[in-house]
Amino acid sequence: MPEGYLPYTIEGFGGYRVFLRTAGKPEAMITQLTTAVLAMDSTVIPQYTWTLERQLEQSAYSRPRFFTILLGVFAMIGLTLVSVGVYSVISYTVSQQRREIGIRMALGATPSTVRSHVLRASLQLVFIGAGVGVALTLLFSRVIASQIWGVAWYDPVTLGGVLVLLTLIGILAAYVPSLRASRVAPMTCLGDE
Repeated sequence: MPEGYLPYTIEGFGGYRVFLRTAGKPEAMITQLTTAVLAMDSTVIPQYTWTLERQLEQSAYSRPRFFTILLGVFAMIGLTLVSVGVYSVISYTVSQQRREIGIRMALGATPSTVRSHVLRASLQLVFIGAGVGVALTLLFSRVIASQIWGVAWYDPVTLGGVLVLLTLIGILAAYVPSLRASRVAPMTCLGDE
C-alpha cells in the first residue's frame, strides 16, 4: 500500500507511531523507551510498546493467516468426505460384483487373485476421478491463485502430493472390500442368487 509521512504538526489529532531500531533485543528496551518518552513530555503516555514483529503479526499477517487456517480446515473436511466417498463407492461396487466373484472362486480363482482383481478395478475408478480432478484443478487454478497470496497458479509438488495422497486413500479404501470379497464362500454366494 502506498504510504506518506507527514510531520505530526500537520497530521492532526490521533495516534502516533514511533519506530526505533535497536542494537540489542527490542523487548529489553521497552521500559527504557517508556521512561525516555515520559522524561521528555509527561503528558504523552505510550499505550502500546511492541516489537515490529508483533505489530506485523497483529496487523498484516492476521487476516491471511485466518483465511489460510480456514482454507486448511475446509480442505481437511473435503479430504475426509473424499475418503468416505471413495470407500463407499468401492465397497458398493464390490458388493454388486459378489456373484461374479463367487463364480470366479468356484472356477478356481485364489483369494489373492480376487483381491488383485478388486484392487485393480478399484484403482481404475480412483485414477479416473484423479484425472478429472487434475483437469479441473488446472482449469480453475488461476482463480485460486488470484485469491490466495503467495500461491502460484501451477505447483507440481502440491499437485503430485495430492495425487499420491488420494491414490493411497484409494488403495486403503479398496483393501477392505477386496479382503471381504476374497473371503466370499462360492456356494453361499451362488446359493443367494
